[in-house]
Amino acid sequence: MLNEQNALIINADDFGASASINQAVVESFQRGWITHASLMANMPAFDEACELIEKHGLQARIGVHLNLSRGKPLTSAIRQVGWLCGPNGDFRPHRRHRLWLASAERRAIADELTAQIRACQARGLALTHLDTHQHYHYIWPLCSLLLRLAGHFHVPAIRIHRNFGVAIRPASRVYSRLFNARLRLRHVARSACFCHLDDVLALGVPEQARVEIMVHPDLNSQGAVIDGARFDAATAPLLERCMPDIVARHAGHGGSEHKQVIKS
Repeated sequence: MLNEQNALIINADDFGASASINQAVVESFQRGWITHASLMANMPAFDEACELIEKHGLQARIGVHLNLSRGKPLTSAIRQVGWLCGPNGDFRPHRRHRLWLASAERRAIADELTAQIRACQARGLALTHLDTHQHYHYIWPLCSLLLRLAGHFHVPAIRIHRNFGVAIRPASRVYSRLFNARLRLRHVARSACFCHLDDVLALGVPEQARVEIMVHPDLNSQGAVIDGARFDAATAPLLERCMPDIVARHAGHGGSEHKQVIKS
């Protein structure tokens, strides 16, 4: 799919984070609202997510949502990296920018990311892409690690930097061009355009040929699938209201609709 000229990628992040997210992701696949999902190997519902992937034949639609900011690490050395892990050894919830990494930090982070990738591959997943929770791979030296790991594990794509949407500051636009050029030079850029669901709802569907839209399926208190990226579930968009229109609009200006049909 990534080599198709007019691919629309709608990717569900956080697969494996919780049972409700798992249920929402599977329903989103079944309803044709998403094309891919990114799996979190260190989160409590990872095993359940892997069982659902097997049950519904989703093995070719899954990448790794590499995680350095939530939950417990899979390896031990990274717990000594103070800007990533707290005193209890769990990941800290906020991204901290770094222009370089000490050699011990680089080894510890590489070991942790490797463990997360291997945990997914051990469940028989082909791995279509790599991305990171809270976009940690936007940190320049962490991107270097992802590029190396993508080559080592033969993962064909890495998510690009957000380059379409509301309230993108000039400095961020400049960094986005540099970052995305780096991925394109290595032939691993996942799309020509990457944006959030809110960007599309505010500005419409980007007209670039290859677009990735990030969504966060979850269930609200009524059991409906929402985009769970918002803190207030009451204001979160219902995917059944917005996703069919987004797919149709992309198809209407040259994109290809990729509705997924999976076993129920």
